[in-house]
Amino acid sequence: MRILVISSDYPRPGFIYGDVFVHIRLKQYLAHAEVAVIGYNAGSSSDLDFVYEGISVCICRDLNTFYGKIETFNPDVIAAHFISYIYIDYLIALQKPMVIFIHGYEATSWKRRLMNYNSPGAIKYLFPYIKANVKQLAKMKQLARHAEARSNIKFIFVSHWLRNAAEKDLNTKIPNASIIPNGIDTTLFSYNRKEKDARRKILMLRSFKARNYGNDLAIGAILLLSKRPCFRDLEFSIYGEGYLFEKLTNKLRHFSNVKLHNYFIENYEIPAIHKEHGIFLCPSRMDTQGVSMCEAMASGLVPVTSPVGGIPEYLENNISGFHACGPLEIAQKIEFLYNHPDQFLKMSENARHAITTNCSLSDTVLREIALMKSLLDVPGQGEYQMCTNCILDTRDDPTITFDEKGVCIFCVNYYANEEKNIRFPTDARLYDRMREHLVKEAQKRGIGLRQTYRRVGRKILLKQSRY
Repeated sequence: MRILVISSDYPRPGFIYGDVFVHIRLKQYLAHAEVAVIGYNAGSSSDLDFVYEGISVCICRDLNTFYGKIETFNPDVIAAHFISYIYIDYLIALQKPMVIFIHGYEATSWKRRLMNYNSPGAIKYLFPYIKANVKQLAKMKQLARHAEARSNIKFIFVSHWLRNAAEKDLNTKIPNASIIPNGIDTTLFSYNRKEKDARRKILMLRSFKARNYGNDLAIGAILLLSKRPCFRDLEFSIYGEGYLFEKLTNKLRHFSNVKLHNYFIENYEIPAIHKEHGIFLCPSRMDTQGVSMCEAMASGLVPVTSPVGGIPEYLENNISGFHACGPLEIAQKIEFLYNHPDQFLKMSENARHAITTNCSLSDTVLREIALMKSLLDVPGQGEYQMCTNCILDTRDDPTITFDEKGVCIFCVNYYANEEKNIRFPTDARLYDRMREHLVKEAQKRGIGLRQTYRRVGRKILLKQSRY
């Protein structure tokens, strides 16, 4: 199965602020399919062509180049993240099976983000945003109607709240939809049982680029706590980047127990920081899931957050964390955890359990892959299936059959006659061995390859061996 992933803001070496949660799942996809990322970004200074941790990526600044790359890859399935109205008509016309991942702004109204335009300087950006958002929602509504008429277009929402919000803003029902959260890597964000002392150490790890992140609420809570006896025993670490960082944190600079880090950190560095803290402070004005919150929960931190958007679907109030409305209630919840260490420990365990149960990456990836495979079912030819031993599938040969272990008939016949076969060093076999060695050498030396030709090479070798 060849999966084309559309993502215009993909991470790369030196640029860690991209769609990391997309990249995390794609690394898992590689065990199930051939994967390539192609994105359109008119704001890019040049076309980008690179390999990032095994994923082939091409970001185009020209639409025609973008379309050409898609057609050259010739995917079985298209998986689109943050889909844009600019190319929706083109994707519909391709008639390819599609999975549309909805994360938030691409399917909801500008009215839900008015809190980010509350200053004279920000107003000038509001009207261009409204204009683009109206176009985006019109095309999304058109796409939803096509999905109603076609069985090979599916939508994935990260929360029930987001699906309901999108249907309300689009003024239409969205058929063929599933709720699958962004998966959390519970191996990377491993659980180490917290000690009671961890409840004194509070972590904020947030973007400071917009007001919807609610960082002003967290700062207000810290200022309220500074007037309470417990404050001198608390430690705060604040990590983040954005134009609001200096403005909001200036009020905290004189506190010796508040450490300010005006930068963001890469995903692989976060678990070590999680281990040093016990409470995760993450109020919000709008969040469709709360990925950073879920990562902290996987590490056993107890979040204090807001009951907005999709957050309550992943954090149960008073069980795996606290919902709090406003600085005063946030401060009260932190003080409660400080005064009740046993309750803190129990909620820490519950937080980890909630993530492993609801959004473990290993489970969400399998659900996404199963959904994509279901789109490849051909009427009259049964369900899509790929051999568990080689890369042949029902799209390569509609007459192919499989045994009870999922091994195709060609592999079964080959191994049944293996002892009778005299394996001469044919050109095809030698070429494939050379390809394997070259790929291994490139990987050892950290050389990125856009294509390993594993699928093509093995397919040709299998076909050759039948002659």
